[in-house]
Amino acid sequence: MQYPKQIVAKPGESATIFCRVTTKQSITGIHLKKNSKKLLYVDKESGFHIYRGNHHFCVTGNVRNFSVTINNLIHNDTGTYLCDGHADNFEDICGQRTDLKVSSKTEDMKPGPPRESEEIKESEKFRCESLEVCLALICVVVLLAIILLPITIYFIIKCANTRKCFVQRSTHNTVYEDMTLRRDTMISSNCNPNTF
Repeated sequence: MQYPKQIVAKPGESATIFCRVTTKQSITGIHLKKNSKKLLYVDKESGFHIYRGNHHFCVTGNVRNFSVTINNLIHNDTGTYLCDGHADNFEDICGQRTDLKVSSKTEDMKPGPPRESEEIKESEKFRCESLEVCLALICVVVLLAIILLPITIYFIIKCANTRKCFVQRSTHNTVYEDMTLRRDTMISSNCNPNTF
């Protein structure tokens, strides 16, 4: 879980982004990214690692629940921030994103609807889908296959044994039967061939 969704601030102010992991899985670590660029890493073993050039960041908390305060904001801090990490079982853990806008203009200070950053890669948008949803869909498909496969096999065997499911071609020559019928009809009638 990540909040707030949007922050609008003036240069020189501070902004705080909160990242909280709600899964019960053990967490390896969480990155805070800005427009897909890694800014800092929160590790379960050794704490926080702030990457070069991000000296105005202050991190408090632990890998499951931490906050990042960006002090003395500048225009370059504007962007989309994402809490992104992995559980020990390789489950992808992802926040909902925070849009930060640093502006000295008064009209920009009104919060508007959250916008997707154009700089976020398309793969980044879908990478954080819940593993639980995928596993649930796979379980449903496997369950349907387990149920439907024996039923299908049963009906195939039943049809093969009774031969009711297959269309059988008639082995009789229908033209020959028609001619036989006509010939038998002509013989049985009391026609005298000399009367014509």
